[in-house]
Amino acid sequence: MTGCGMRRRPRGWVDMSLSLSPAVTFAIGDLLEGRPAVADAALQAWRNQALGWALEMGLPGASQEAWRLTPLKTLLTTPFRPAGRGDAVDQAPDLAVPELPLRLVFVNGVFDAAQSQVEPWPAGVTLTVGESLPPTAWDYLGKVASLEQDVFVALNQACTPGVVCLEVAAGRRIQQPIHLVFIGQSPSQPSFNFPRWLVILEDQAELTLVETYHSTGPAGCSAVGEVVLGAHARLNHTYLQQEGPQACHLAHTAVHQATGSHYDLLAITTGASFARHTPTLRQQGPETMTHLSGLVLLQGQQVADTHSFLGLSHPQGYSRQLHKAILGGSAQAIFSGRVRVAAQAQQTNAGQLNRTLLLSPQARVDSQPQLEIEADDVKCTHGATVSDLDPAEVFYLQSRGIDPAAGRTLLLTGFAGEILQHPSFPSLKARVQAALNDLSRPAAPPDATP
Repeated sequence: MTGCGMRRRPRGWVDMSLSLSPAVTFAIGDLLEGRPAVADAALQAWRNQALGWALEMGLPGASQEAWRLTPLKTLLTTPFRPAGRGDAVDQAPDLAVPELPLRLVFVNGVFDAAQSQVEPWPAGVTLTVGESLPPTAWDYLGKVASLEQDVFVALNQACTPGVVCLEVAAGRRIQQPIHLVFIGQSPSQPSFNFPRWLVILEDQAELTLVETYHSTGPAGCSAVGEVVLGAHARLNHTYLQQEGPQACHLAHTAVHQATGSHYDLLAITTGASFARHTPTLRQQGPETMTHLSGLVLLQGQQVADTHSFLGLSHPQGYSRQLHKAILGGSAQAIFSGRVRVAAQAQQTNAGQLNRTLLLSPQARVDSQPQLEIEADDVKCTHGATVSDLDPAEVFYLQSRGIDPAAGRTLLLTGFAGEILQHPSFPSLKARVQAALNDLSRPAAPPDATP
């Protein structure tokens, strides 16, 4: 059984990308030639394994199914160069989150000890940052996120200046959340950075991880995160992308789940000119649970693409995916969610829903929920909806004494409420609410001056 596609375009819309061929200035060779050097021989050998893959795969295009709906003009027409190592960045006031005192800050993929806070470090968690990695890391690094999956995964492996690795010992339930802060810095020319992280939870371990992205200037980012969950382990994971308006952001989150493990992902995108997030999750044992919640808030000419894959390969697997988007201006969102239930995954319970709210006739969404079922004893559902903000609802609130802007904010907050109830960090909720408030303001009327 396969899914259906849904698109929403303004009346009279014409795909100009069919006739325009902008000059491509994004150069894989330049990124590979200028990649930062590393001293560790093992890391250098591992990076070199990806060189051939990156060059062979080349840049993505509309002829590839995974990129067919993704407008790449902003990415491919920016002349990115490799980011410098450890460029200094002033402490921005919104980086520190009071509820997240344990903070690991990385500037252009390099650990910044001055801005980080690692004390008191929780017992049972082993932290490694930089080039030298523990033996257990090499058992998984590059094996959860396959470099042949995507050219940007290959570029990350070939160019990353180092890896942050978190290992949680068996049976440890870590109460303190750990906050990974990634900053892309482009002081003079467009530059690309390549953060890489690996989280390993041994059997029955528990951890809360928060991953946030920020940038200054025309920064590009290709981030790769790998998660390995042992039997009955649990990871609560929040991903928040709030890069600057000139940024191009690509992120891959790859997860392997053992028997009875729980993985909860809350992914929120509000920033960058172009963004793409690719969660790839595989249930590797029975009675495994996966929850995916996504929220995309866009305005202006922003583009955000979510391409997720969830593979259920064992009996009694459970998954739920709810992805929502609110689009204003000429923004575009793409959602492609593929759920595959293998023949041996009997008694699987999987659900997927994509809902989009359009605030402007110029906003566009492409939605492709996909459900592939090979087993015969399953309970699986999927679907997608697209709607406009109903003026009658705004008028009703206005008739009750609520001004239109506040009424729009209430309606948008209500639409996003199912997603926003998940994060337990008020400061992060406030950031997302601020983005919602910006979207709730009516667009300025066009200038009628001749």
